[in-house]
Amino acid sequence: MTVLTAEGCEASVQRNAYILDYNIPDPTVAYMVDFESGPAGWVDIPPDEGEKSWLLGTPFGNVINSAASGVNAWWTGANPDVEDANSFYYRNENSEVLGPCLDLSALKRPMISLRYWSDTPLGYDGAVLQYSTNSGVTWTTVGTAEGNGIEWYNARNMASNPGGQDNHAWSDTTLGWRTARFSLDEIDPLERGLVLFRIAFSSTEKGRGGSRPMEGFAFDDIYIGEKTRNVLVENFTNAADPASLPGRTWFNNEYDQQMAARDSADFIVIQYHMANPAFDQLNADNEVDPYSRAQWYGVANPPAAIMDGIQGSYFGKNFDGTYSRIDAIELDRRSLEDPLFNINITLDNTTNGPLTGEVDIAYTGAETYQNTVLVHAALVEDDIGSNNRNVLRKLIWGPQGKLFDGPIAVGNHFNDIAINFDMNTIITNPNNLYLIVFVQDKVTKRILQSRIVKAPSKESVIVGVEGPNVSILRELNVYPNPASQMLKFSLDKILAHQYTWRIVDQRGVTVADGLLNTDLRDAQEVDISRLANGIYFLAIQTGDKAVLYRKIAIMNR
Repeated sequence: MTVLTAEGCEASVQRNAYILDYNIPDPTVAYMVDFESGPAGWVDIPPDEGEKSWLLGTPFGNVINSAASGVNAWWTGANPDVEDANSFYYRNENSEVLGPCLDLSALKRPMISLRYWSDTPLGYDGAVLQYSTNSGVTWTTVGTAEGNGIEWYNARNMASNPGGQDNHAWSDTTLGWRTARFSLDEIDPLERGLVLFRIAFSSTEKGRGGSRPMEGFAFDDIYIGEKTRNVLVENFTNAADPASLPGRTWFNNEYDQQMAARDSADFIVIQYHMANPAFDQLNADNEVDPYSRAQWYGVANPPAAIMDGIQGSYFGKNFDGTYSRIDAIELDRRSLEDPLFNINITLDNTTNGPLTGEVDIAYTGAETYQNTVLVHAALVEDDIGSNNRNVLRKLIWGPQGKLFDGPIAVGNHFNDIAINFDMNTIITNPNNLYLIVFVQDKVTKRILQSRIVKAPSKESVIVGVEGPNVSILRELNVYPNPASQMLKFSLDKILAHQYTWRIVDQRGVTVADGLLNTDLRDAQEVDISRLANGIYFLAIQTGDKAVLYRKIAIMNR
């Protein structure tokens, strides 16, 4: 721009203007760039003062010596006088690589993932990711150095103030490419229509010095889009236990907050109601399935909560079943990880009758998956009062689920897994049913992906037992317990209906069955000598409808 005054004085100033690509990520596809075809709309901006060291190509340093994928990456390797500057980048550098304009307004659970390689003096030189919603007038640093996200920043109080702030950055030497992931929830949903991102790098006059030139910072393989992992929380509880109520409240509050903020949540909860420490009708409605999941994880008493099957150390925190350890930070961190399977659920929309449909599962990993996986389908009922949400009503493929043996090849699909459940379980509100399908590693017990869909309204086929027989059956004596060789049934009243009994193991498999005598004043004896020692369930049924469960221990000698 040139200015000429009325007195004939003339002055001019020159500034670069950058016209950037405008991209609207499809929530089903996202924005991804690996720079193999060139800069893809990313521009290295010259600073107002000093030099910039950014290059796009194959890194050729002694330390940073490759792209994360393919051959191209951005890196700070342009300093022509390495020995003088003692680095591949410039002293007192303040430079940036500016990305395209993105419309993120369609994303509900936005996140960013990028590969990075750092080789700088810790606390002096480093890089940050920043965003702007006002065309670059002001910039905000994404995230903090508080340990949130995955591989997100490792240094504070930076001497070089990367991006104009000094609190946190990627710094130090990583000795290879790392994958950083962070949620973009902090970007105001009302300002997501035009968002700029940049990688800002800065260095000091002193730097480290030392025995070799430092090579700065490199980045590659950027993903901006929806989180694709749904986290599954399995909450073991008891409706009559005061100690269990805070756990249910904890997860309900976190779920409500996420839904209020973005009409979407990072996690799904299944409530398993246990028989102890007090009688719980929701457990009495289905004792076998919650007990089988408790046995799977080694949970003896509620309250206990398991996130995605993780037990033990996860990012430095010990997950021991304590519900409060599964907080917003950990749910977010887990949701940032790529799932290894895609799950597609198709349900017939017919009301009443059996629940029918199919499940398709695709393995999305980049390498052969070696372990066997289990696929479970859980029918849950939401909102049964007193903070009871997504209560397990039935594992419709039984406690054992569907088994798919490893190794599982890249791109493998398990199609048309049939759902055909006759609704022989107790339901309170047929309009509040959901189906949760999840894939779980049989060896590590880690859940690899989960998904929830609304189920059509279905009426339960169990309507109870006529007259006083419900209370009569609850007086049934089953003894001894533990039992050896022989199990006995007794009752001081005569039953007016014919019932059957069956003994079910922890896999949900019936191992013994027969008719229940209507006159049990003389105890009925059942031979159990051929059964292996262990914990079983005794189910009393009328037709194919279970009306009573009892847990029994068999210890044959």
